[in-house]
Amino acid sequence: MTPTVDGETIVADDLVIPFEGLDARLGGYEDSFIILSHPTLEKVELWVKSDFVDALPESLREGLVAVRTTQKKKTASRARWRWGALVAFLAVTVWLFTGGLANMALKAIPYSLEEELGDQAAEQFTSQAPECQNEVLTGAVTEIMDRLVKRMDEVNYEYRVRVLMSDEINAFALPGGEMFFYSGLLQEADSEHEVAAVMGHEINHVVQRHGLRGMVQKAGVSALFALILGDASQGLQVLGAYAAQAGGLKHGRDQEREADTLGVALMARAEFDPQGAVAFFGKLAEATGDDGGTMGRLAAMASTHPASTERQERLGELAGTLAPAAPRGLDTEWLKIRSLCSP
Repeated sequence: MTPTVDGETIVADDLVIPFEGLDARLGGYEDSFIILSHPTLEKVELWVKSDFVDALPESLREGLVAVRTTQKKKTASRARWRWGALVAFLAVTVWLFTGGLANMALKAIPYSLEEELGDQAAEQFTSQAPECQNEVLTGAVTEIMDRLVKRMDEVNYEYRVRVLMSDEINAFALPGGEMFFYSGLLQEADSEHEVAAVMGHEINHVVQRHGLRGMVQKAGVSALFALILGDASQGLQVLGAYAAQAGGLKHGRDQEREADTLGVALMARAEFDPQGAVAFFGKLAEATGDDGGTMGRLAAMASTHPASTERQERLGELAGTLAPAAPRGLDTEWLKIRSLCSP
């Protein structure tokens, strides 16, 4: 039906609607139509598009301007609402896939499950290099760990440190409290305070669940939803596939800074000298350079622990404010035992 204007009426096929007494309102999907009706035509309506109003005489058109203006305002408002909804949807999507969803998954993972993941990952590393069996050296490293753990505010894991016989200068912590120190790192450390600095740093990666977060983010959306919805067995199965990568995960800049800050504070509370952090990570910065130069034997550790003079300066400031009155070392002289597990 295509309505036309004829004199003082609107004609649509056999329907004639007088101008006088004509009533108009919005209707249809998203008010995209102007609905014309007349009191003499009961239950009869004529639905027209907005541009039909332009075909009406000026005297009548003036009366319909308000209706069309309202229609335009509603259309513009809906457009703004749609854009707003799209922006909100994109913002939520970005939040979910850049940390929000991972945060929810982390809260759903109990500490016991995290320790089980760490145990799975540990098997990968004990098969790659022989474990040091020298009780003097391993006892000293364990003593450093025990002193640090005792000064923690809250202990949610059963921490364990193992020494692997390798020339690599590296150390890392797995989810659940498993830590590995390579004998190459112990030989490079000039004091037990330097070892305590690295261990305090790694312990706080565990406390803040940095390694677990990396595994969760790598596992993908299916694992995240499985964990959030309480399917721990499926979540463990998916995360387990990434367990072997846990020791080589590269933490973010903010995570490294957090582990630095908390690690120095922890070693100071345990009466180790925080200058050990400055000394050891200073070696890392000196060997690699800010421009990623020659890394030499520090290559493995530099791949997961950022080295920079900025970091060294920040650690120096922390050490200066947190140093204990009388730093306490080990009963055993470190320089005499650090090479006992040389491969």
